[in-house]
Amino acid sequence: AVIVSGDLTWQGKAEEFDLAYDFIRMLQSTFDLDSSHFVIIPGNHDIQWGKQDDEHEYDRTKPVERPQAEAEENYKTFFKKCFGLSPTDFLSMGRRYILGNYISMDIVGLNSSRLERRHFAGYGYVSLEQVHEAAKDMGWLNMQHPTKYRMLVLHHHVIPVTPKEEISNYDRIYSLTLDAGQLIYEALKLKIDLVAHGHMHQPFVASTSRAAKVSDFSWSQTLTVHGAGSAGAKREDLGAIGKNSYSIYEFDEESITIKIRSWSENIEGFEKDWQCRLCRNLGGALKIEGKEVNSCD
Repeated sequence: AVIVSGDLTWQGKAEEFDLAYDFIRMLQSTFDLDSSHFVIIPGNHDIQWGKQDDEHEYDRTKPVERPQAEAEENYKTFFKKCFGLSPTDFLSMGRRYILGNYISMDIVGLNSSRLERRHFAGYGYVSLEQVHEAAKDMGWLNMQHPTKYRMLVLHHHVIPVTPKEEISNYDRIYSLTLDAGQLIYEALKLKIDLVAHGHMHQPFVASTSRAAKVSDFSWSQTLTVHGAGSAGAKREDLGAIGKNSYSIYEFDEESITIKIRSWSENIEGFEKDWQCRLCRNLGGALKIEGKEVNSCD
């Protein structure tokens, strides 16, 4: 499967989506894939809440000027070209896969770029309604057809990625998912193993759990969150890593291995940067074993 976690464009223009579509088609041709191999969701740059005045710059302080249907129009057209069908009302999607090693898994892509407000970029919002609809459609509520792994994908991050947010002026737009806490609780309740996101341009792995007096999940349940970096952002937007990156996930019976590949200074293209492995403990929870661990003890 190929996961594209949003921000396929800079200003959400139709001609930018045409380039993104050409790229998707190139991937399909190169690796002998079809549309069923892809999970694609929008990022905040892909929804045109307001008109950009400058052809090349992206002004995050522009007010919301367009209704939702119009703001999402270019992304919906792109989605229909890619998959041959219209997206859901939430612009979400789900896939069930049997991998080459016979591991079964579900991948659900959620749209976190849904918040109409004065500033149309930065903040993310998913909504409980979207999560519940996805869980129902995937059969996660009745557990009739459980798979080995469950994975969520969204654009915005759900726990801090960078050590601190840059404070440059009083009107600074900060990056977070406003209902991140609720999303984490729901993911734990639904026994999600891995959440992957984009947005922050930084490769990142963390594990989180929650203890609550009243909860619908075991306190030992853990959720791994992976910031997947950015394969195409400008260098000045790449923060501490300072280079483009993408990630490869490998699933087997006892673990998930996350491999980070970054733009190389030694060769043309991407090369292995670092990796970590998530191993199941006796309670069934995934635990981060370290960057270069090759087996689960």
